[in-house]
Amino acid sequence: MALYERADMSVARDLFEWAYERSVKTYRAVKQSMQEPDPFRMRLRAALSQAICTVVAEHKTTTQAIDELALAAEEIEPFRRMLERELAQLTEYNFARYGLRFAQLKTWLENTRPRT
Repeated sequence: MALYERADMSVARDLFEWAYERSVKTYRAVKQSMQEPDPFRMRLRAALSQAICTVVAEHKTTTQAIDELALAAEEIEPFRRMLERELAQLTEYNFARYGLRFAQLKTWLENTRPRT
């Protein structure tokens, strides 16, 4: 009402300042809680996708998939751990990021899950 009836811009300015300061604090908190990107993972992102496709779609072992990539010797073990971690977390909710079809994922999951 102060803005409309009295043409008092100070209320609008105060509201804008409050909202801006609150946004900055929220942004800082979110930024501090986020991890820095992993340079190894970023550099080998395409190789990781290729290896996952090789394992899931072509039914090869992780060793075979890694051998096809021709990685440097010092990259093989960290890459293997990363690949195995991603394969362990592969579900019907995240398979599409690797260019897989649902039928491929389903077949792979049926063949890799322990029988009960």
